[in-house]
Amino acid sequence: GGARGANLGGDSRGGGGAGITLSKSIGANFRDKWGEKVSVNGSYSFSARKTSVNSSTFSQDINPLNIRNTERESTSDNHSANHRLTFNLEYAPDSVNFIKVSPYFSYSESDNTGYSRSAISRKGFFTLNNNRSTGENASPNGGGNVYYLHRFGKKGRHFSTHFSVDFSNNTNGRYTNGTYQNIDSIVENYVSASRTT
Repeated sequence: GGARGANLGGDSRGGGGAGITLSKSIGANFRDKWGEKVSVNGSYSFSARKTSVNSSTFSQDINPLNIRNTERESTSDNHSANHRLTFNLEYAPDSVNFIKVSPYFSYSESDNTGYSRSAISRKGFFTLNNNRSTGENASPNGGGNVYYLHRFGKKGRHFSTHFSVDFSNNTNGRYTNGTYQNIDSIVENYVSASRTT
């Protein structure tokens, strides 16, 4: 946790929060003029973030009549990435007309995996719980704007119109699997046998 992004392909790692986070980002801008009447500019940016968490604990409840041991462990990995592209084209055919076209596109994706295990054992009793999960998400977005301006001969009079279109989509997928095992037995070595199974 606590990581800060760095430009131009840099990365940074931080601690002090839940897990270890790696962040990266890069960006580029351009501007050009095509002849006397057309100017263009645009940008591209990319950012990514990955967080990994590993946890393991063991506790023991000491009771003279029944000692209970509890083991817990878990892992998780989360990754996300974002792309964004913008473009502007400005066209002035003469002194009274102006056209601007501004398309854009962005795409973001993320995926995550997780695993957890807990085991509780005491005399004649054992419980084992395992869980696994995976998920993914994808979101493309795009669109654009068109702007037109016309100036009339009289000062302060003009006509303008604006048109825009946008689209977006979101796709999600998730899978989970859990197993639960509960043994109440006086059979010798039941704990090790159930773990092997």
